[in-house]
Amino acid sequence: AQAEERCFRVKRHLHLGLNLRVGTAYSEESLRSRCGGDRSKLAALKKMFGDSSYLERVEVKESGCQEAASSSGRQAGAGKGRRPSTTGATPKRDEAPRERKRKEQQVDDVAFCEGQVVWDIAAKPPRPAKIVDHDTERVDAPWKVRFLDKAGAKAGADGEVYRSVDQLKAVDLSIVRDGPLTPSRGGVSVSTARPEVRAPPEALPAEGRVVWVVERGMIPWPGQVLPPAPATPSGQVRVRLLGEAGGAEAVRELPADSLVPFVKGDARALALVAEEAEEAEEAEEA
Repeated sequence: AQAEERCFRVKRHLHLGLNLRVGTAYSEESLRSRCGGDRSKLAALKKMFGDSSYLERVEVKESGCQEAASSSGRQAGAGKGRRPSTTGATPKRDEAPRERKRKEQQVDDVAFCEGQVVWDIAAKPPRPAKIVDHDTERVDAPWKVRFLDKAGAKAGADGEVYRSVDQLKAVDLSIVRDGPLTPSRGGVSVSTARPEVRAPPEALPAEGRVVWVVERGMIPWPGQVLPPAPATPSGQVRVRLLGEAGGAEAVRELPADSLVPFVKGDARALALVAEEAEEAEEAEEA
């Protein structure tokens, strides 16, 4: 017997990099295929199938979902046992160049999604940014980003810019996983296992390096090492806290043993468990 085709409406962002739109219905087959074979994403998606706050089950006949559910069947059947008909069809070369480029751009853009943190490599040096919107009408630069560094935080929405897909680079997550990673179109899979203990650097960290600032009574915060000032005490390091964390005291002089090496993927790994922590706190308060 043929397996029942199920369709789901996206109720909120899944944070799996599947390039989904909230409020849109997708077939189960389409959602699974967007995982690109990534086991961790498939496992997370399987849990969300049973959580209506993320994915709400809808009728297959619903507009949008029906198209998604049947598209693979139409593609598989096209041309099977016969030559595709060219009678009455508009040749590919006659399609408007702008429309062709828009469709090609949509395929390339699968690697990003709204809310994702990326590097803007159009800036020199590259700047961390967050994708806040995707405008498909802007063929050349559809991704709208807001910068996450101090200058970007100060500018806010006024500093947002549009970028093309080749001007953005996903954050490298490969170092936060113990074993080999499985690349996919949506990015790289990542585990939420707590990283191994990292001892503070034996020598003073080099200028420009990013470190975790660990102070008593404060949550760890990323900072960037600055050149020492003439009055900087021996054994201490000048650090600029990233974002708006420091306010008027964004530049601090700290002992080297309060700094822990920052590894690519740390922020993303924390973000993956942040929602779980907040839900646990809300349950405790209730």
